[in-house]
Amino acid sequence: MSSESPQPFASAERRLHPLTLLFEIGRGLRQLAVPMVVLFFVSRSRDGGQRLIAPTVVLGVSAVVAVTRYLSFRYRYGRTELVVRSGIFVRNERHIPYDRIQSIDAEQSLAHRLLNVVTVQVQTGASTAPEATLSVLPASALAEMRARVFGARAQPADAMAAMAASTAAAMDTGPATDSALGARSAAPSAAGGDTLLHLAPRELAISGFIENRGMVLVLGALGLIWQLDPLQERIVARIADWVPGLLRTNLPAASVLSDTRALLPALSAGLALVLAVLLAVRLLSTVWAAVRLHDFRLTRAGDDLRVEYGLLTRVATTIPVRRIQTIVVHETLLHRWLGRAAVRVATAGGGVGTEGRAEREWVAPIIARAAVPAFLDALQPGLALESAEWRRAHPRATRRLALRSAAVAVVIAGVAAYVVGWWALAVLLVLLAWAVVRAAVYTRHLGWAALRDGVAFRAGWLRRNTTIARFSRVQAVRLDESPFDRRAAMADVGVDTAAAGLVMPYLARADAVELRDLVVARAAASAFTW
Repeated sequence: MSSESPQPFASAERRLHPLTLLFEIGRGLRQLAVPMVVLFFVSRSRDGGQRLIAPTVVLGVSAVVAVTRYLSFRYRYGRTELVVRSGIFVRNERHIPYDRIQSIDAEQSLAHRLLNVVTVQVQTGASTAPEATLSVLPASALAEMRARVFGARAQPADAMAAMAASTAAAMDTGPATDSALGARSAAPSAAGGDTLLHLAPRELAISGFIENRGMVLVLGALGLIWQLDPLQERIVARIADWVPGLLRTNLPAASVLSDTRALLPALSAGLALVLAVLLAVRLLSTVWAAVRLHDFRLTRAGDDLRVEYGLLTRVATTIPVRRIQTIVVHETLLHRWLGRAAVRVATAGGGVGTEGRAEREWVAPIIARAAVPAFLDALQPGLALESAEWRRAHPRATRRLALRSAAVAVVIAGVAAYVVGWWALAVLLVLLAWAVVRAAVYTRHLGWAALRDGVAFRAGWLRRNTTIARFSRVQAVRLDESPFDRRAAMADVGVDTAAAGLVMPYLARADAVELRDLVVARAAASAFTW
């Protein structure tokens, strides 16, 4: 495959953009910033010049690595594949067939946009890591790569050759000048497709308020403060003295009541502080979401979904519709109170192993609940979620789930007895009550529905997920029965796709058999697609 006859749409090998050198050096310095600062300040030398030896060495190593990568990295467009070559001592040549490429993602920070370059990731879905990362390219090279890759698998050779020629002419750049500093280019855009979702700033703020990601930033700041706090040993010692006193049980009732009254003002102030912190965290999350998801736009161009978002760092990613295996409608309690939901998709072989990968799969970080059925039909026509007739779990499912949770509560209370004595009875009563309430509420929201072109499973109360798989994506269906299931005449039904598995537990056995036979029959009547 590496030696093919010349084709009109094939190209010579190309380098990365020369600015790759600067970005590679900057990335190396960011990764080693903390060690360099530590070495600078812990050095015992009084000579400032000697203190700069370590940072200078690090800078030199970063520069050598950047130059080596730039000189050794090449890529070219073959007849049916993208070829990426890298390495000097250990040479690596990767052949990525066009029809295996699932998406071509782009990321632009502020520096990228100022310099009109972009970092490109080629995803095949074989793992959570990109198949190839090209950092950095001119923004025009991204448009050409998408045209060549997605056009090559959708058009015959003559049409592809004409399209490649017209693309190069439109960009005023040929293959040999693809990485020129002055090449005319445009930022990654989903222009030309049908807009399915465009989030206004108000919706982004609501999304941030619901998701409450600000706690991550707060915890990071607290961790930094804790590391720098010279009083942390005193704080730990104070807590160590206070906790045993809190658990004492041999104090007179009058003393306990007096201490409690004295603590009321402090407890009230502490509660007010906690509420203020929680509100501040929500507001911080709102700002963070507004920046991260700025101008979120989902468009459909042919068989591809294109997602763009970000203020400081602009991200553009492509999700082939034909690769979508399951769709998940996610609703927390706040989502339902505010009449909102979120929608994500899982693609064949994609997985969600890293945070970045998970974020790319959210096709609607927030959307009105009333608009979800129409939105799903735009993604995958023929689902008809609005007309679904939901079937419930077995009537005795609540009792089974409550008994299982009660057994766990007894174990927890037994362990607590060694710490708090007879107070463990109160702990047990609270846990038993929670087990009953949770089981009743959970099973009430558990259900499944046969859609026009798929099957949907619903589960969860505080965090409710409705997962949908089309019959044409189903790979296997199973019916599971444990000894407890057989005793209660119940069974679980599992549906496997190339990306994820769906499980519907606590079904009456007759309903489980009906569901299994339905999915098997409808999947067999559908042409399987990846």
